[in-house]
Amino acid sequence: MEQPQQWVQVIRQDEFLTAMLLRLAGPETLCSLEGHLGHYALPNLVSRDEVGALRRHTLWPRRDFAILRLDPETAKHLVQQLAADPDRAVDVEHIQIERRGLLAMGGYDGLDATWVGASLPRMELNNLVEAGIIKLKNIDWTSEKDQ
Repeated sequence: MEQPQQWVQVIRQDEFLTAMLLRLAGPETLCSLEGHLGHYALPNLVSRDEVGALRRHTLWPRRDFAILRLDPETAKHLVQQLAADPDRAVDVEHIQIERRGLLAMGGYDGLDATWVGASLPRMELNNLVEAGIIKLKNIDWTSEKDQ
């Protein structure tokens, strides 16, 4: 699992999810969704069980869990569905993205607890801050260890 580079406060959820899903999509990327997923079309479904770094985060009551191969087309499709769901924060309680075998983004409790890893370049993280999409909650963990 990739160590969290930065904990963030998500201000504009639709734009944050769009940025994460589209930026991190690729041939070695998986995305897990956990919650009430019955009304979502889930293209490129890989598994309904935990795989790699993608784990369930609600033990009881047991929620739907799906892992998708996150190529650019699937990312666009997922972005559209998430944006169209007015109850997304309840329906998708947890969303994670695994890239090249490492957990690259974790959004938990309807994005109330969210972090991004080093897979997202710092410049792109700063762009999200400048656009008012997120606020940073702490400094880079690797920098903290060096101080």
